[in-house]
Amino acid sequence: AGLFKYLENAGEARSKGVESSLAVHPVSFLTLRSAVSYGDGRLKTEFNPNNGRPAAEPGAQLPGSPHWTISNSLVGEWDWAGLDPTVALIHRYVGGSPSNISYPDVRIGNYNLLDVRAGVTVHGLTLTAFGKNITNTHARSAVNNQPQLNQSDLELTFLSPPRTVGVEAAYHFGE
Repeated sequence: AGLFKYLENAGEARSKGVESSLAVHPVSFLTLRSAVSYGDGRLKTEFNPNNGRPAAEPGAQLPGSPHWTISNSLVGEWDWAGLDPTVALIHRYVGGSPSNISYPDVRIGNYNLLDVRAGVTVHGLTLTAFGKNITNTHARSAVNNQPQLNQSDLELTFLSPPRTVGVEAAYHFGE
């Protein structure tokens, strides 16, 4: 482990996949949107990171490329007694993948996040209450392993933001 870090292209890889999205309005004030993607990113040739870790074999899943990602939203918007209320439920799923080509056993992803929003607009003023990551999921979105001089590894783990709740206010001029 030296003082200087650098990135290197892992060589040949291939990625195949498919994605689809759909939006439906079961009733006039309600919209359901969903997007699903499947991807399969793999190394085509061996990659030796030259860092003391084993070489990544051909066919190894590419880091940060989950097989499945899914997003869904359910949004209700209507006019009610001069108010314009809005309610939204948002879901995201990220499948698992290796965190790093040198550490395929350290996985990231494989989590669900859920957000909610509810607001009202009256005379150009919008007030919105929100909750992000309302299940307080501690999702590993990235992991960076750093070899140390004592032959151990320092693992830096990046998590999704914790549950966050709040209120937003906005005024729309000219309305």
